[in-house]
Amino acid sequence: VSALKRTVKSKEGAFTDFIQTDAAINPGNSGGPLLNIMGDLIGINTAIQARAEGIGFAIPINRAKRVVKELLASGRVSPVWLGLSGQDLDQGSASYFGLSRVYGVLVTDVYKETPAAYAGIHPGDIILSMNGIEVQDKAGYLGLLRVQTRSEDVDLAVLHDGKVRNIVVRPQSLDLRQIRSQAWSRWGIVVDKDSRGRGMLVGKVRKNSGSARLGLQPGDKIHQIGNQRVSSQQDFLDAFLRYRMNNKVMLKVQRGRNFYYVKLNS
Repeated sequence: VSALKRTVKSKEGAFTDFIQTDAAINPGNSGGPLLNIMGDLIGINTAIQARAEGIGFAIPINRAKRVVKELLASGRVSPVWLGLSGQDLDQGSASYFGLSRVYGVLVTDVYKETPAAYAGIHPGDIILSMNGIEVQDKAGYLGLLRVQTRSEDVDLAVLHDGKVRNIVVRPQSLDLRQIRSQAWSRWGIVVDKDSRGRGMLVGKVRKNSGSARLGLQPGDKIHQIGNQRVSSQQDFLDAFLRYRMNNKVMLKVQRGRNFYYVKLNS
């Protein structure tokens, strides 16, 4: 073991809290145990640094145990959130808040009875970092949050009234019912599985919502949200979690036999 609490960045986002090791990790033995000199299991070998020799990373065993516990209890690792929405900053807003450069997420909404609300985060605050990793923008924030579990605390650096506060919060799991409620509020649609084929069937469209202004109608089928294909409620949940903070998201919609790519403004 050469270092602890290391961060590994990939196309899927930043993954935190790795053990760095010089033990050989090669294709075929990733997923195997990392043992200490006493033979105790301390981690699960996971990744290597492709541009360096002899640098590998392992998931700490205590974190793996928390994930296993959740898998045994519910069959899956539930997606989590902190109970807030936000937007990216530009040069003007960054200067207004006293930042020397553009980064962070400006909190626009905090939902009741959520970790963010209990922690005292307010609209107008700026999330600067998570677990010591700088939050560049909304996508970076969501990427960092995506690798957390509901049994792990998250350390946030939050700019509030010109001062940086360090806050520890524990994420809250999101179930399908909550996702449907958020999608109705944010996007203005309710979707259901289409028993006749692929895609999600639009069941309801809220008046004056982004979906209504776009012209979506009950009976339309949504096949893709952003870069993610959707053919189940779980697909829709994952897509909403990924794109819920976007002001615009591209949809692939079927009406009758015709397919369209349309831009949803939320």
